Amino acid sequence: MRDPLATFCASFIACVTSCLGLATSSHAQVFSNTGAITCPPGTNYPSLYPSVINVPLNGVSGNVVRRVAVTIKGFNHTWLADAQILLVPPVGAPIQLLANNTGAGDANNATVTFFAEAPAAIPEPGSNLPSGAYVPNPNGISTFIAPAPAGPYTGTLAALSGVASNGFWSLYVADSFSAADPLSITGGWELEFFDDPTPTPTAFTYQGKLNPGVTGPINARFSVWQSASNSNSAMRLLGPLSVSAIPVNQGVFTANVDFGKSLPGDRALWLEVEIESPAGSGFVKLTPRQPLTVPPVVSGGWSSQLQTVGGAASVSTPSRVGIGVLKPSMSLQVASPSSLSNLPTIGLTNGTNFLYASLQGAGSPGSIIWSNGNALRFGVESSLGSSYSELMRIDEVGNVAIGNTTPQARLDVRGNIRFGNTSQYSAVGAGETLRITRGSVSALGTVTGGSGFTVSRTGVGLYRIQWTGPNGFSDFPTFTGNAISSNVIVTTTSGALNPDGSGLVDVRCANGGGAQIDSAFSFTLIGGR
Repeated sequence: MRDPLATFCASFIACVTSCLGLATSSHAQVFSNTGAITCPPGTNYPSLYPSVINVPLNGVSGNVVRRVAVTIKGFNHTWLADAQILLVPPVGAPIQLLANNTGAGDANNATVTFFAEAPAAIPEPGSNLPSGAYVPNPNGISTFIAPAPAGPYTGTLAALSGVASNGFWSLYVADSFSAADPLSITGGWELEFFDDPTPTPTAFTYQGKLNPGVTGPINARFSVWQSASNSNSAMRLLGPLSVSAIPVNQGVFTANVDFGKSLPGDRALWLEVEIESPAGSGFVKLTPRQPLTVPPVVSGGWSSQLQTVGGAASVSTPSRVGIGVLKPSMSLQVASPSSLSNLPTIGLTNGTNFLYASLQGAGSPGSIIWSNGNALRFGVESSLGSSYSELMRIDEVGNVAIGNTTPQARLDVRGNIRFGNTSQYSAVGAGETLRITRGSVSALGTVTGGSGFTVSRTGVGLYRIQWTGPNGFSDFPTFTGNAISSNVIVTTTSGALNPDGSGLVDVRCANGGGAQIDSAFSFTLIGGR
């Protein structure tokens, strides 16, 4: 049998939301406590112990918990294995949200939502904790001092379904290692209560790709596990489920999988796939197991929000889109990049016109780059989201316009220009065209660099530079000279400009004592054309 693992890849293409039991819901009720929770170095417990949210009678429809999410705002710690968080409802079992997770990982101002239907568990030990939605996944047992209740504690928010919602909800936070690594939750926390999800079917479609040499038909066997690699049968949640005689087309196969029940959404799950080809040859396990994460799902929590796996993108009402932002507060909000090499690119197109928008501060105009037809335009918003001004354009042949919209040359500028290492030369923007003549002259009075002029030596240390017209200078040019030798000073003694634009300047080279001396030098003439 050909090894099907060689080029195996797999993805879920339909109905995964149904399989995981996630669906639409109508609305959510939110209750918050914005008080900061801080454990300074040398302490195990904060002064705000516990932090309390009072859910009033009739604050939640029916006064019964159906589904609840807990959001921790501004979470900071530099050794997360020491962080312990316990949620105590008015009635029902306490929920251990976090304990001994992520090892030496850090949390840096993270916003973390614990939700039974979140697509992922808290990261494995040693990982940092990014903002996002997670199922509670405590790796250890915590001990909290009074007034916190004694353990044992449960580790799933689904256990609260059906209990009374009104009353005092308490959040107990502790740092099990007090010597260092201060713990803080700067933004407090909040509770969100959701309605029951709409019942959904249990089947989903699975598509995988095998080595192209596998022609089929094949048999497949599917099972759901609570571990990415542990093969202990106690970790298997569902299956194995066999699907026979699956056609294969260029290595690709599609199977309809139905375990007969919706999978729990309060824990991380993995799908194991085994392939038999040909029939009767024995099943071969494909590795690694595939994580059962979900594609975009509609969840009434977070104000009728559409959210992708891990909160990579989200859409919520009223008309807000977030990229890397769980709860967008602007029409389009993009998470800040970790470095300039990761700047986000935003493109809008209708087939011929497209727009790229730069980063901007919340509520303030930003710079933009856009295109209409073949020209690339650069500008800024004059007011947030309503109007913009063009500052520069590059046309389809590569001409660049600055300060105007119709470039007539490789660089067409309307305005002042400054150039040079210390901006020592300037071209003043006006209704004129500049001429710049540069050159170099030997000590004997011959041209050693440049064009458009002639030179003659008229005496010791004396030189005459002449240029021709028409298209010479319209006014007498500014002369700047620099000798090759550092102790020689180059100056002009006289000059003339003719009506046709031709003219001359007489140049004198002298040493520090004022004596004229033959010397090589370079020069620049700048004036109107």
